[in-house]
Amino acid sequence: MNEAVHTILGYSFYTTGLGLVVVFPFIVWFLFALMKYLSFFQHDKHNAKAKTIIIPIVFIMISFFAVFGDVIWFGIKATNTCKKAGVYKINKIVQADGFIGSTNIDYWYPHGFKYVEISSGRKKYRFEIVNNKKIKSKINNFKSIYRIDTSIDYSQRYIRKIKYSILKIDNNEILAEYNTIALKPGWFDCLFSGLWGNPCAPIKCCDAKFYTSSQCDSKYQLIKKVIKPKGEIK
Repeated sequence: MNEAVHTILGYSFYTTGLGLVVVFPFIVWFLFALMKYLSFFQHDKHNAKAKTIIIPIVFIMISFFAVFGDVIWFGIKATNTCKKAGVYKINKIVQADGFIGSTNIDYWYPHGFKYVEISSGRKKYRFEIVNNKKIKSKINNFKSIYRIDTSIDYSQRYIRKIKYSILKIDNNEILAEYNTIALKPGWFDCLFSGLWGNPCAPIKCCDAKFYTSSQCDSKYQLIKKVIKPKGEIK
């Protein structure tokens, strides 16, 4: 889906604008009706009926709010929530060679980490760079003592509350947290977004503003703020 964030009067609205294909025929109808009304009004005011243009205006409003009503309502609600979210709560900064919660060693290796690990069901995996190649190994036990957790609240249809946490796994000590939200597009965009191969991709709140998923890396920023490669802190 072609992600598009539109800011109007300080509020962020997330839509591709695809719904305009529903509204456009009524706009054309209104323009023709307006021309007809003005023509009658110019030559015969008594036959110039206001309903000629009122009816298409009503249909424009109905169609517009049918396809964009949820975008407007949840855009206003999410913008107000986003302004209060996105605060890093850091209790402790630590050093480690790696951590649990990522497979992207291609990103983390240049940042000084030797490995990253994940669990998938009952299986555990470690990712390393060996001889400039990414190596995935099945393991019995983790090396890491720090874990990154992600929890998502799906209770609301369009607004998802997201919490990233970094914990020490032996005692579940919370080293840091970051709370944010994600906003899904409206129902009409979701209905047709499969054409773009990425149905209903949400946008995320970062630094009190909404950005597309590719522009918002708050989880990675939290990790970099809290877990430092060994030897970085003197």
